Amino acid sequence: MHQIEQTSRRRRTSRSATKFGGQQQLQADIQNDEEFDKFLDRKGLLVMDVYTEWCGPCLAMVGSLKKIKLELGGDNLQLAICKSDTIQALERFRNKSEPTWLFASHGKIVNIMFGTNVPKLMQLIAKELEIEMAYVENRGPRTFYEAGELLPIEEERLSIIMAAENEALRIEKEEADRKRREYLKFVTDEIITNLPECGVTIFGPHVNRDIFKKVSEQAEDLGLSCRDRRVTQIVPENIEVLHFQCENPLDEDVLDYMFNKDVLICMWKMEKPDVIIEEALQTLTDNLTKPQPVYDDYGMVIPDQNIPPMIQEFEIEPAKEKSAAEAKKEESAIEAPSDELDLPEMGLQMASLEDTEAPPEEGEGPVQEDEKAEPVPEKSKSDAVAKPSETSESAVKVIIPGVWTPSNKVTNAAAIYVYFRTQTDPFLPPDPVPDPPHLAIAFEAYKRKDVFEICEQYQDAILSYGYFSNSDPEKAKLIANSTAKYEARSQNVEDKLVLKVAKVTSHAILALSAHGPTHVSQNTVAGKRECRKFFPEGYKTGEDEALESTSQLDAGEKKKKKKKKKAEPSEVGTLVSDQEITQENLDGEGEEELGEEQLAGDDADAACEGDVCPLRAAAEDGPPQEAAGEENTAPEIAVQDAAVPPTTVSTGTAPPATTPEGATVPATPSKTSAAPSGAPEATA
Repeated sequence: MHQIEQTSRRRRTSRSATKFGGQQQLQADIQNDEEFDKFLDRKGLLVMDVYTEWCGPCLAMVGSLKKIKLELGGDNLQLAICKSDTIQALERFRNKSEPTWLFASHGKIVNIMFGTNVPKLMQLIAKELEIEMAYVENRGPRTFYEAGELLPIEEERLSIIMAAENEALRIEKEEADRKRREYLKFVTDEIITNLPECGVTIFGPHVNRDIFKKVSEQAEDLGLSCRDRRVTQIVPENIEVLHFQCENPLDEDVLDYMFNKDVLICMWKMEKPDVIIEEALQTLTDNLTKPQPVYDDYGMVIPDQNIPPMIQEFEIEPAKEKSAAEAKKEESAIEAPSDELDLPEMGLQMASLEDTEAPPEEGEGPVQEDEKAEPVPEKSKSDAVAKPSETSESAVKVIIPGVWTPSNKVTNAAAIYVYFRTQTDPFLPPDPVPDPPHLAIAFEAYKRKDVFEICEQYQDAILSYGYFSNSDPEKAKLIANSTAKYEARSQNVEDKLVLKVAKVTSHAILALSAHGPTHVSQNTVAGKRECRKFFPEGYKTGEDEALESTSQLDAGEKKKKKKKKKAEPSEVGTLVSDQEITQENLDGEGEEELGEEQLAGDDADAACEGDVCPLRAAAEDGPPQEAAGEENTAPEIAVQDAAVPPTTVSTGTAPPATTPEGATVPATPSKTSAAPSGAPEATA
């Protein structure tokens, strides 16, 4: 009987040890590359729960894994948890919070599953066990992959993710372009309204800027006056605005040549009424760039006689065609022996290249000199001339205009907006600084301590935050706009902490993602829409409210100090006449103005400010001997007046109201000038 009890006690002890220690032995803990390689060498089907340091292994699956191991797998099923942060082969799973299950056999990867679907995982384990047993018994094939290789399901998921990201970028770009066009429409409308008689001309980089005096003379004949002009450079960043709704845009080849070169830009104003500025500027451009007819004494046009244009066009070869010709020339030079090179031909080609860098009137001379420099045989000479002509016929010349002006009001206004901002400052507000592209990221409210530690590291990226009833922007209700207010109220497990995070860099978003957010905006367009729901216009955090309150208190203190400074004795004399109170002021008219009746009345209080009376200040210099009888009266009155409380002193403004208890009510702060409204948001 005693032996039976001991045997039963041993069985209970064994079962107890299995119950409390079996969970620790169920899954191997893989921490580095060496342990990972050793685990892959085990026999049977290997199932690995891949996790990261900030998102641990799936504990909810332990019970199901233990059950299937005991019922189906046995020794043929090996389980492990693998830390991807320290295993090189699992690098692609880092910084991800989605549960990942890797299946391995014979040192290779055979399958993968994502998520926490327990029935799906159990079915996949059972299926892989059957495939493994069939492969071991040579009853079926098996497909293997390297540990660091993407499986077909991973490639499919990656392609879907990339397509979603590209679609998000497309939507973001379209939204940014739409906002940009809206803002440019607002700006150009304002300029057209306030500067309806103004336009712009841009002179080519080859035009001598000293010609402006002659240009202005012709402009005056058309009723145009130069309102502003500047020498600047055209840069690619401004072309989108410069060509806004443009009907006669500059060609790309022309712009490529003009980029980063100094050009003269003039802003003109039409002085004549009922004349359209665009038509006048086009007439000015034609007069400057086209030959003008010659008239006789009777005003008739003399045929076959023209006045050369004041500003000529400039022809260049396209950069692409030139580079291709140079490449072809280099190839032929490499293929041909050095003693068979045609030197005159090379000289002619070099001269033609020089022509592209200077105006035609300066570049034609050297070419003719080079042609006459060395006599060449007829055959060589004909070949030398033929090749440049063939190149000129096949290549389309690029013509750099001497003067360019937009043909409509909108583009003229856009040009004024780009190059003459000083002219628009009186009526056009500064460009608003838009919010950077941002996302809405929500967390469980109990994670606020860990989340705010990340926010401290990336303060510039956190635009706003708040506590809400849930993470759905359509249903969420604001609970508190600060952590102090949230912790002071009753809390719920469903409460969410929502952040408005700028997508300037991915560092802040990745760091926040490490704490398992419950919601992240799909892209910045969706993020902006969701943040408008969470943080509507006028929303302020508790910190913003405290800062605004402090600013108002500081403003009130400054206002009180300013009022107190006005009541100081040094400025009391300003209440009296600009004339100094001297001994003569106390005689004659001064005695009438400052008689006993006035000094005894209420006006005596108004004549004093602060603690010093102007009469006393004047009397301290000593009255004249003839007014000795009044010598003692004025100081006595002044001393009495000096005792008048400051609140009764007249300072030119109404005194602050006083409560029945005697407390002074602070004056209502003056309204500050608000920024002009109605402007659409601008983009970066």
